[in-house]
Amino acid sequence: MSEYPFDRSLSNETEVLDYYVDAIHYRNAHKDESPDIAIHVFDRTHPKIRLSFPTSSEIDKLRDEFGALEAPGMPEDNEKNPDEYIDEVWMRLLNLVNKAKEKRTV
Repeated sequence: MSEYPFDRSLSNETEVLDYYVDAIHYRNAHKDESPDIAIHVFDRTHPKIRLSFPTSSEIDKLRDEFGALEAPGMPEDNEKNPDEYIDEVWMRLLNLVNKAKEKRTV
């Protein structure tokens, strides 16, 4: 398993959300590594194997989104640039993570 600059010890769900944000920002600077980053984050935040605490369904769903980004497929619109589509799905995930973070601070 590779190590990335955003890797660190995680002790609660808030730290997992911050980890997700950092991973997405790292991916945005290293787009050629997108599939590897996606599966790394998915594996690294496995609730039973890698984390020492239980996770909520919200965290589980966000983790699953990373798993899906290993191979995000192609855009439905054949005119759309596939690279732009991949950027959009990563940004969609960032928005979902940020919304989850906002719910915790309200």
